[in-house]
Amino acid sequence: MKNRKIDIFTKDGTGCNEDEAWLSPTGNCGFVIDGASGLFKEKITSAGSDAQWFAQTWCEYLKKNLPSRLTSLEEIIEQGIREITAEFMAHTGAEEIKSKPSAGIAIFRIEGDTIRTFVLGDCSIMVINHDGGYLHLLDSKLSDFDEINIKRMVRIAKEKGINVIEARSFVKEDLVSVRNMQNTPNGYWALAFDVNAVTHANKNEINLSKVKSIIAMTDGFSQIVDLLGMMTKEEFAKRIIDGSTLEQFFDLIRQAQEGDPFCNRFPRFKKSDDATAVSVHFGGEQ
Repeated sequence: MKNRKIDIFTKDGTGCNEDEAWLSPTGNCGFVIDGASGLFKEKITSAGSDAQWFAQTWCEYLKKNLPSRLTSLEEIIEQGIREITAEFMAHTGAEEIKSKPSAGIAIFRIEGDTIRTFVLGDCSIMVINHDGGYLHLLDSKLSDFDEINIKRMVRIAKEKGINVIEARSFVKEDLVSVRNMQNTPNGYWALAFDVNAVTHANKNEINLSKVKSIIAMTDGFSQIVDLLGMMTKEEFAKRIIDGSTLEQFFDLIRQAQEGDPFCNRFPRFKKSDDATAVSVHFGGEQ
């Protein structure tokens, strides 16, 4: 584990950070979680939002259970869904909640000479080789639905002569329809209250010796290479292995968002999203 460098970064977008992240001190395992903001004004937990509670509760659970290699990633997540579902449903009013919290998640764990990854929902992992080549592990189902609704917002904004950000209120029913498709065969899969979602995660095994860097990101952070188009994935990968920090990337993200406060240049649901990432850079002997 010589010359292994770890980095972790998270920043809220609107004041209530519904992202979570963690890395083991050795960089042997880590994850990011992106709690899904509720579509209705509901809150039954003591956190800033139920989505924040969901992300924080999962974070504490994974910090305890992820380092042990005696249990597979799939088994850890399945057991977590059972435990955290019971914990949430114990709250007064849980049965009446219209839109229960959910999350996207991206996990990696080193097991001997292998890196195992688990991606569910709108988070992603980029694995970068020594030559700068990369593998971007993601699940695009939810982002595909989001793109459809963002295009609706752009069209409505043009028709009504308003900013794209103002058009969001006109697609609320469409957003609810997408949320209702969560964890269904014709919809998308996310970390929520259904253990069946685990079988639909993007799971991979990568030879550790081939890896120079690995980074797990919430979609608020990966905006730098998709939504905001500030650099290509190739450029992003090169900057990572050249030593750019996660905070330096975030500064670029926030600069682009501040320059487009009404979301007209880069159409999106809100000006700034929570942005979170963890990374491990490998050097020398493993």
